[in-house]
Amino acid sequence: MVSLAELRDDLTDEQSRTAVLAGLATIPFTVLLSWDSDPHTVSGTPILVAGLLVGYLYYDRQTESRQAGKLTGIVGAAPVVIWSVVDWLPFLRTEPPGFVVGSLLTLIVIAVGVGLAALIGLVGAIVGNGVAERLDADGRATAERDARWWRYVAAYALVAPPLAVALVATWTGIGVAADGAAAVFGGALAALSLFVLAIVAFYALFEDVTALRRAGAVRRPDLWLVLGIPPGAYAVVYLASTFRSSANPSGDAVYGFVAALWLTVVAYLALRRRRVGAS
Repeated sequence: MVSLAELRDDLTDEQSRTAVLAGLATIPFTVLLSWDSDPHTVSGTPILVAGLLVGYLYYDRQTESRQAGKLTGIVGAAPVVIWSVVDWLPFLRTEPPGFVVGSLLTLIVIAVGVGLAALIGLVGAIVGNGVAERLDADGRATAERDARWWRYVAAYALVAPPLAVALVATWTGIGVAADGAAAVFGGALAALSLFVLAIVAFYALFEDVTALRRAGAVRRPDLWLVLGIPPGAYAVVYLASTFRSSANPSGDAVYGFVAALWLTVVAYLALRRRRVGAS
């Protein structure tokens, strides 16, 4: 828990300037992504991304990356505070019981919203710090630990296509009763399996490609290209779906991520085999 005194010190500390600026930078994106949503729904994606960046940038700084991530989330929670205050203004014209209840509820909403934003920033910073540690050429890693990750990557390359076919089959009704409970369950299971496997495969890809970079088999440009394509596809599909007023931009973006990851994995495995073999 961050006290008001600690928060004041962090906001005025020169070491925390980057975290504060990152939090401020999330505000327009949070407003943009939340504008057309339910009035009580605020997107936490910008704060998560900012937390990742802050955790990465604060890897070798004096200020602890976790504290910086929380600070980013707290600053980025400004839209929650502003919208809550706007929703509270009508209570100024109510009688004392309604005013008191409305004020208490507003304070609770602000406290919960800021707390969640700080938690999201913290989680992002933890992940970003772990990425920076992994990319550090002096970081610790064992050959036994690194050797197994490519197998998870290869498993995704083999398993993802049948799951995608099963998912498309449930959408189109090919070979199944499209309105049956079994088809609905099968489609949901296929979608969930694709998503979970994609997360595991992306992490395994990160572990393997960073291990190869340390061994000199993969250069830094290769690393950023391999790891940047799937998230880039997610962002592009999300923006395109948003501009097309899609009913579910996030869902469309997930499928874009899954497809781009599979293409990246296939190309990466071919590159890996040519450079270091299958071991």
